Amino acid sequence: MNHSSAKLSRSKIFLAVSIIGLVILCLFSAVVCVLFNSTIAATFVGPIASWVTVRPQSCSGYGSLVPGTYTTDLIEPFSKGFVISYSVQCAGSAPLSGPMIGYAVFERIQFQFVETNNGTSPLQPNQTFSFGGGHGVAWSNTSGINASAVFHGLIQDPAVAWVEISFADGQTMKSTSANKRFLFTNFFPVEPCLLQSLDQNGVILEKFELGDSPGQNPPGYVSCPP
Repeated sequence: MNHSSAKLSRSKIFLAVSIIGLVILCLFSAVVCVLFNSTIAATFVGPIASWVTVRPQSCSGYGSLVPGTYTTDLIEPFSKGFVISYSVQCAGSAPLSGPMIGYAVFERIQFQFVETNNGTSPLQPNQTFSFGGGHGVAWSNTSGINASAVFHGLIQDPAVAWVEISFADGQTMKSTSANKRFLFTNFFPVEPCLLQSLDQNGVILEKFELGDSPGQNPPGYVSCPP
């Protein structure tokens, strides 16, 4: 009986030590996870700061950047990184010069954020709002569908209460920024269909169709109705 009791006691001790070890391992994993996320958060801020201070490529195709005119307007995170929209003044040959709006997409690759897409557009003063950006979709047997949609802009007409974008799956996004800027992003396999401005009563003031012609998109990509 004593021998059996000793074996039972050793088994209990071994079980207790195993449980304690497992708890310590879980706590260690949680700490590592927190430290990793803190590193990612710090890395997240770095590229934004560098774009704010030095961004000569923001005037690509429109002359040179006028010093001191670059401003980051909005920042929108998504699962792989973040998107920024900006305003800038470009000095080039007319009409490809003057105030511009642009965007840039940063995606996290390993432990840093890398710019994967960008674009700059001149303001359209005869419209209720200026906008730029675009959408695209790629497909392969290995990675499947890779879709993105980025539209940004500036409300110019005081009658505009908000700008909204609608997608083929029925989703609608509305501008909420107080500085009359807007930035819409969507990285799901759904086509953007319509971008429009509305007054405070919900009356459409101006609209632009965004969808492509039917039949140009891969299977599984939700397209706008014809």
